[in-house]
Amino acid sequence: MPDDFDARDAPPRRWPARYGTALVLTAVIAAAAGFLAVIAVRDLSARPAAASSVTPASGSGPSAGAPAPGGSVPAPGSGQGLQLEIGGKVTAVSAASITVAGPGHQVTAAVTSATKVSGRVSDIAGVKAGDQVSMQATGTEGKLTATAIQDPASLP
Repeated sequence: MPDDFDARDAPPRRWPARYGTALVLTAVIAAAAGFLAVIAVRDLSARPAAASSVTPASGSGPSAGAPAPGGSVPAPGSGQGLQLEIGGKVTAVSAASITVAGPGHQVTAAVTSATKVSGRVSDIAGVKAGDQVSMQATGTEGKLTATAIQDPASLP
């Protein structure tokens, strides 16, 4: 090389075309994988929850297996329990039970010492009629027990 060579005088190096193609291909694959993950999560979260103590909002008491908006509530098989998650307005609450009304239905569940109450309140005495809550309940047909109540509601 001559002594007067300066790297700043050299033409800029170009990336080979294969690097650009690999970069674009990686971005397309990542976008497709992200899209498929969103679709899978959306489909999994769209499955309806089963319920037993569900009544129409205009009803006066619990009725096992009452139709829910958009379809019927599946009945569990013999010996199987139900799991329910609902969000809505508290229509009645006591130390022994809570009734939560969602769009077109309401659910009544027993409250026990094992029921976890969280949010801005720490026990069932802090939950009032009219509060928006989310509730998880388990049980058998006609007899649900609240396992967790969050006030205010934390819905997905």
